[in-house]
Amino acid sequence: MQTFEIKEEFLVDGKPTKLISGAIHYFRMTPAQWEDSLYNLKALGANTIETYIPWNLHEPVEGVYDFEGMKDIVAFVSLAQELGLMVILRPSVYICAEWEFGGLPAWLLKEHVRLRSTDPRFIAKVRTYFSVLLPKLVPLQVTHGGPVIMMQVENEYGSYGMEKEYLRQTKQVMEEFGIDSISRTEALDFQADYELDQITMIPEIHQLLLALHKNRIPIGILTNGPVDLQSRKLQNIGAYQYFEKQNIIISSPLTEELQKIAMKVM
Repeated sequence: MQTFEIKEEFLVDGKPTKLISGAIHYFRMTPAQWEDSLYNLKALGANTIETYIPWNLHEPVEGVYDFEGMKDIVAFVSLAQELGLMVILRPSVYICAEWEFGGLPAWLLKEHVRLRSTDPRFIAKVRTYFSVLLPKLVPLQVTHGGPVIMMQVENEYGSYGMEKEYLRQTKQVMEEFGIDSISRTEALDFQADYELDQITMIPEIHQLLLALHKNRIPIGILTNGPVDLQSRKLQNIGAYQYFEKQNIIISSPLTEELQKIAMKVM
C-alpha cells in the first residue's frame, strides 16, 4: 500500500476499497498472542484492524511512560503491516472501551481540571502526553510508508460534552506533533457522500416496517444531526413510506450560543 485517500469512497493506491475491520486491542493480551490474533482476523476476511491506545496504560504516573512488552504499540502495528493489514488507531485521551476510567489517568483527578474540555490545564496535560506518544506513531502513517490509514481525535464525545472547540484543539495538538489530517471540507463532503449514497436499509427491515405499518402499529424515528442531511438520508432509504410525518423527530445540533449556555450549566 502506497496511498490512502478519502473521496466518495475509500481509495487504496487509487482503487476503490471496502474496509473490513475488526478490533484487536494489543493491551488485552500478551505479545505472544498478537500474531495469531491478527492472522485469524485476516483469515476471516478482514483487511483492517483497529485498536485503542489507553493513556493510563502508557503514563500510569505523571511523567513516567511505558511502551515496553505488551504496551509496545509500535511493535503491534508493525506486525499488522507485516501481515498485510491496514490499521486504524484510536489514541484519543478517552477511549471508554470498558477500561478503567475510560483510559484517563487517575492522577488527573488530583489536578482538579475539567476533563475532556478546553480547560488549559487539561489541554496542557494532553499536549505533554501526545508529545511522547505521537512521535512514535508518525512513522507508522501511510504517508510515511506505514499501515495506519486513519486516527481518531476523540471517542463518543457527543454523549459526554458539546464543546466543539475542545475537539478542534485536540486535533490541532495532534497535527502539531506530525499527525496528518484531512480538511474539514473534505471530511464533510465524504460524510455527505457516504451517508447519502452508501447507507441502505436491509430487506428484512423493510419487511418488518411494512408489517408494522399494515397492522397500524404506531412507530416513529428519533435521530439527531443536520435536519436537511438526515431528511435526505431517510428519503434515500425509503423510510418515509412507513412513518407518519409527525412521528419523525430530527434533533438538530445545538447552536454555538446554546452550547455555551449548556456548558455553564454543566
